[in-house]
Amino acid sequence: MDKQSSELAIIDPGDDAEAIANKISEMNGQPRYILITHGHFDHIGAVAKLSELTGLSCSIDKRDLALLQRAPLYAMVLEKKEFIVPNDLSLFEGARSFHLGTSTIDAWHFPGHTPGSVCYNFGPGIFTGDTLLSEQMGSTAWPGGNREQLTKSVDEITTRFADEAVLLPGHGGAWTLKAARQWWQAAALDRVKEQGKP
Repeated sequence: MDKQSSELAIIDPGDDAEAIANKISEMNGQPRYILITHGHFDHIGAVAKLSELTGLSCSIDKRDLALLQRAPLYAMVLEKKEFIVPNDLSLFEGARSFHLGTSTIDAWHFPGHTPGSVCYNFGPGIFTGDTLLSEQMGSTAWPGGNREQLTKSVDEITTRFADEAVLLPGHGGAWTLKAARQWWQAAALDRVKEQGKP
């Protein structure tokens, strides 16, 4: 939320739209965007209802549109949950900026976990979705996952941003970019050692 204007973005509302709406009301926030890091159902479960409540479209990289459209199938098969695909979509591709009052959220395309995975940079915070978790690279086991792309994306994340940036993953706790860079460099050495074994 931009404190000066009270405009805010809702990022990856995975479930419980009513609780999210109540929290926004408590904060006296003015919702302006619903932003999605990627199209997996556990990150978008509350989007349709929040879109209805706020009148906002859902912004997602167009390369994840197919995943979003298949989300009801994955939700039912994996968690026996019903899922409603949001009707009001705002598709973008690659880098793009979203404005909240005098603040800016920058979207950066970091594929690998999914084809259209993005991270959102707002002030010192970087919402990484499932691209980079705490001391763990995201999974590439789902359709559209690509380990080589994901490795390049993590390389870029750990070199593009400043040490004091705070990474806010889609699962697990927050950590600093400095800690992520140290972890990633150590992991790279481990990979080299593994490759060198007979």
